[in-house]
Amino acid sequence: MDNDFSALFQPLTIGRGAEKLKLKNRMVMPPMVTCSANSLGEVTQRTVNYYVERAKGGVGTIVVEAMDIDDRMLFNRLGVFHDRFINELEYLATSIKENGAAAIAQINQTGVRGNLPGPDDLSLEQIRELIEAFARGAERVKRAGFDGVMIHGAHGYLISSFLSPLTNHRQDEYGGNRIQRTKFAVDVIHSVRSVVGNEFPIFFRMNGDDFLPGGVTIEDAMETALVAQAAGADVIAIGSGVGIMALIRNQKG
Repeated sequence: MDNDFSALFQPLTIGRGAEKLKLKNRMVMPPMVTCSANSLGEVTQRTVNYYVERAKGGVGTIVVEAMDIDDRMLFNRLGVFHDRFINELEYLATSIKENGAAAIAQINQTGVRGNLPGPDDLSLEQIRELIEAFARGAERVKRAGFDGVMIHGAHGYLISSFLSPLTNHRQDEYGGNRIQRTKFAVDVIHSVRSVVGNEFPIFFRMNGDDFLPGGVTIEDAMETALVAQAAGADVIAIGSGVGIMALIRNQKG
C-alpha cells in the first residue's frame, strides 16, 4: 500500500479562464451546516469564528455550508436570496481568505428535505424561477468576494432529487431517462455560468450513490459527472446518501 500523502500538500490550480484559482494545497474542508446564522439567515460572529479557526488549521480550501437561494429556508441556515446578505458574506469570505484558505460558497435549495416541493410537484414556470434563483445566488457570492461557488446537487436536496429515479417521476424533459434527469442540474450550471463568467470556478456536488434500491448508482453518477463537466462545472465533488425523510416525504406527496 502506498502511504505517500505528499500530493495533498502540493498546490493546485483550477478553473477554465485565464485567471485560474490557485490553491495552496489539496486539502478541502467540505460544507457542513452549522446552523450558526441568525433567524434571518445572516452571518453571525459565531459563523465567522468557526470558519476562521478551520482556515488557521492549514486547509487549502474551505467550502462554506449551504446557503439557501430562496426564503423557504430551514433552522438558522445561511441565506443568499437577497442583496442584504452580501455585506456579511463579504466579511466571512474575507476572514477566511485572510487566514490562508480559499473560500468557496455552497448554494442550495432544500426541496423535499425541507418539506418543500420536489420534482414531481413543480411546474415548468417554477423550475425556471428556481434556475434563475440559483444564478442570482451565485452572482451574490461572487460579489461578496468568494473564490468560487459550489452548486449543491447531493444528499436528497432539490437538484439531487431531480437526478434520482426515486424522487423524480416526471415524464417531460426534466424526467424519464438518466440524461433527462440531469437537465435541471445542467440548466442550473448553465445559468450560473452565464452570470459569473468563465473566470469564476464552479464546483458541482453530487451523489456517487444514493445507497437505496432504485436510486442513483455509481454508473448513473459517472455519466452525470461527465454531463456536469460539459455543462461548465470545473470541479466535481462526490457525496452519498439522500436522507430517508426526503424519500418518505416525496412518496407521501
